[in-house]
Amino acid sequence: MAPQKKFTWKELISLNKEDNAHVAVRGKVYDVSKFLNRHPGGKDMLLIGAGSDVTIVFETYHAFSDSVSKVLEKYYVGDLISDEFPTFPERGPFYQTVRERVKNYFKETNQDPKFSGWMWLRYIGIPAVLLLMWSAQMFWLSHNFFLSCIAAAFMGWMCALIGLVNNHDSSHCAVTSHPTLWRVVGHVHDFLNGASFYIWIYQHVFGHHPYTNIDGMDPDIVTSEDEADIRRIKWTQKWVPRYVYQHVYVPLVYCLLGLKTRIQDVTILFFIKKNGVIRINPPSSSQLTWQAVLPSVQSGHSLFFALNLESDRAFYYRGHGFKLLVSADVSSIPRSERGALNHQTTHHLFPGVSQIYYPQITPIVRKTCKEFGVRYNYKETFFQALGSHINHLKTLGQEREKPTFAYAFCTVQRSCGNMSGKRQFTWQELASLNLEHNAHIAINGKVYDVSKFLARHPGGKDVLCMAAGKDVTIVFQSYHAFSDVPTKMLEKFYVGDLVSAQYPTFPEPGAFYNTVRERVRKHFEDTKQDPKISGWMWLRYFLVSAMTILLWFAQIFLSAQNFFFACVAGFLHGWFTALVAMLNAHDASHFAVTSNPLVWRLVGHMHDYLNGASYYVWIFQHIFGHHPFTNIDGVDPDISTAKEKPDMRRIKWSQNWLPRYFNQHVYMPLIYCLLGFKTYLQDFITFISLKNSTMWLNPPSKSHVIVFFSGKLFFFMHKVILPWMLLSFWKMVALMFLAEIAAGYWLALIFQASHVVSEVEWPQPDEKGVMKRDWAELQIESTLDYATDSWFWNVFTGALNHQTAHHLFPGVSQFYYPQITPIVRETCKEFGVRYNYKENFFQALGAHISHLKVLGQEQDRPIVARPEVKAG
Repeated sequence: MAPQKKFTWKELISLNKEDNAHVAVRGKVYDVSKFLNRHPGGKDMLLIGAGSDVTIVFETYHAFSDSVSKVLEKYYVGDLISDEFPTFPERGPFYQTVRERVKNYFKETNQDPKFSGWMWLRYIGIPAVLLLMWSAQMFWLSHNFFLSCIAAAFMGWMCALIGLVNNHDSSHCAVTSHPTLWRVVGHVHDFLNGASFYIWIYQHVFGHHPYTNIDGMDPDIVTSEDEADIRRIKWTQKWVPRYVYQHVYVPLVYCLLGLKTRIQDVTILFFIKKNGVIRINPPSSSQLTWQAVLPSVQSGHSLFFALNLESDRAFYYRGHGFKLLVSADVSSIPRSERGALNHQTTHHLFPGVSQIYYPQITPIVRKTCKEFGVRYNYKETFFQALGSHINHLKTLGQEREKPTFAYAFCTVQRSCGNMSGKRQFTWQELASLNLEHNAHIAINGKVYDVSKFLARHPGGKDVLCMAAGKDVTIVFQSYHAFSDVPTKMLEKFYVGDLVSAQYPTFPEPGAFYNTVRERVRKHFEDTKQDPKISGWMWLRYFLVSAMTILLWFAQIFLSAQNFFFACVAGFLHGWFTALVAMLNAHDASHFAVTSNPLVWRLVGHMHDYLNGASYYVWIFQHIFGHHPFTNIDGVDPDISTAKEKPDMRRIKWSQNWLPRYFNQHVYMPLIYCLLGFKTYLQDFITFISLKNSTMWLNPPSKSHVIVFFSGKLFFFMHKVILPWMLLSFWKMVALMFLAEIAAGYWLALIFQASHVVSEVEWPQPDEKGVMKRDWAELQIESTLDYATDSWFWNVFTGALNHQTAHHLFPGVSQFYYPQITPIVRETCKEFGVRYNYKENFFQALGAHISHLKVLGQEQDRPIVARPEVKAG
């Protein structure tokens, strides 16, 4: 046999003409010039791939057939000895398995992977609706510009669907097996959207799909090299100051995608012949005919569409939003409205399959990923996926270098026994196992798969879904303080060991905690009281909620008679909303309102509807953040401060000192009343980005999403819209601000007095992320109690003046804290644990003001950092 020729990639790229077309697959070069007219996929696709290494494209589009490789052999002419782009190893067991399973699925169901009658209804229906909307905005609705704008926005949305459905399926050869139909359906994109189907194939099929997210290869993530790009999306890009707010301004300019695409198409086709790193082959005569009309079509779009901007805006926000889901599937939006690109994982594995089948084969892909330990990225809703993108922009805009987590990869210092033969998990792997179908938690260095336990959990499915993907050692211990049964139940779900920790770890509970826990348990046993039930508390829950509603009506009806009394009612209304937060929402978030999970949600979600603040977000911040890691800098979200720029106040010695802090003890208490407004804004940011400063949130269930948005809407209606309609704008503003001042001050001052004082401990882990003290002892020393014998403060602070007892036993109803605080105090005295106490609230508040003053006027920590306090 004659020796075969050796080709370099530079030689290969010159062999891209119709009379001399060569392609490379798995290091072999084939001369397909004589095969062009016999190619079942048409001549065009081979010419587009000519002169390239098309290994990945070839394998993904012929996933269900092995005969194609045999056909190629007769055209083999040599070997490729160098590559322009990255190469991949042979497909492994994972791909072979998932491919075979999907192939068998189509065989068993007698379905053609490329054809669906329902899809043709969409291919025809979407352009028809677009033309209808165009006619409506230009002729039928021309007398009403507002309605024309609505029609234009709807038309833009239809343009996006043409891109997502018609153009996208055609570019992937997934519209029947007939090449002519691919072009007919695909070129609708040229004429109705003014964007090139031909160029899109190069960018998407030969660029993005084979080299997804590979820097320098994937044209979808190409950025300017000579100068700073408009956004920073990769750590390899140089940081410039304007990126700090890119998560704000970049989404606003995304609406210009349509204009950018049309200019880019003409530039690529007629001038630079290149899209990012992907070269464009000379188009065939028929393709050139299609492309020649582009400038005129685009001019027509600009000149003839009076509402072009509205169209482009809708086109982008619908189209580009799904482009963001490169590595995450999402389930919330009907697939007919998103081109099934929420099944991005399945689409990338099998791009030649019609989108209508992705919902059927995604479960197969997901199951195979789990079997082979392949990470499957998933978000419950589109808004969570979009939030991930915005959070990505924020991180890369505000961090110059890729951050290294403070406690990442530290060895977990816990006694785990002999666990050989079990899987070892890093905290990053654990964090990805946070979905309902694959929920894992870690406790004391052991990892448990609780997916099958969710429905049987006595505390309800919600709590475990929130805890999934986290080390919940402290949360588990503090909420199961009086029983050893849960620990024994967990053993059957044990699957491996946690070998690293994201957050600080604590030693095993010591003699102090075991003693105080046993004494409190015995107290409830001797007095025959249920720690979670109190009839008096139900009376408070009812009265506080009733007074909140009654005072809202009072402020409305008193306004017509005497606005001063209306203002008094508005102020009291605000105070009672604070009590709803401190009593109803706080107890419910700690699962201390009976033992029924449904009751917890019913009582807790009053926070959403009456206060406009998210119960779901609060649980993550308070239960999984503040309570386990009280006053630990960088972990406790309640003491989190800005990193990139100086914070409004200085409360920790780790913060840099600035001259403006000198009088913070004067101005900060004055603006604490704005806590409510901060919470409303922060809720939206947290719910979308799934991050609350130091804490990551798990994707919420559909019921939580509904409650979140309906709660915000209800709050906005009764706080703004109805008072504005019934009274006047300025009266509405006055009443709202009075209520916010009352609620903000009451909540902020009580919260600050308990922890943000110099009298308490501000513990920090060692360099390995390990705390040297028992968690329970640190809880005592990092909290401040006050006025524990006062009926008024016991009731109207939600017993948060018993902060120490609350932190040790958060699952106990606040009604019982006055009973168990003496037990805690006595045990502290026995074991020499410092118990921080003030005689009244005003002394505790003074301690907070003094703390602000010291940190505002002292640049460095004084030798005597903590003043003496009275031991109770």
